[in-house]
Amino acid sequence: MATGIRSPSPNIDYLARVMKLLVHKRIFTTSQPTADDEEVVYDLTNSSRWLLKDSSEPSLAEMVLAENHPILTAPWHYLSKCVGGEAFTKAHGYHIWDFVAANREFNLLFSDHLACTSNVVLKAGSSAYREGFVAMGSRSMVVDVGGRTGMALAEIVKNHPHI
Repeated sequence: MATGIRSPSPNIDYLARVMKLLVHKRIFTTSQPTADDEEVVYDLTNSSRWLLKDSSEPSLAEMVLAENHPILTAPWHYLSKCVGGEAFTKAHGYHIWDFVAANREFNLLFSDHLACTSNVVLKAGSSAYREGFVAMGSRSMVVDVGGRTGMALAEIVKNHPHI
């Protein structure tokens, strides 16, 4: 695992402590080393599988990356000053959509975050609301008013072509 970390010399003891905490919180599981191998083997749990980026399953990876980005965590430090204002604007001097429009790198991160969140919610909502979509007649209309890509509408129409 240490070889996969982009750091010139990761501290193995610190990494082991972090992994021990994540095992305790049931984010990962461990297999005890055998007599031949002294290394602890870590495995994914249902919780950590949500963090896989390159998976055919729905993923929360982009959402977690965006929600922990300093640009999105800074507003939390301004909550006490937000009576009559928005925390993001207090933190950065811009409304969030103006900031996204002016910052290409953050725009990409934020767009991926929205798409990731939509994908997870859509998969859950589509199956939960299946009967509702089936009950819609061929003259029904669904309007996608969100995230710029049309992914949600495309997924709904793919699963319910009568709409």
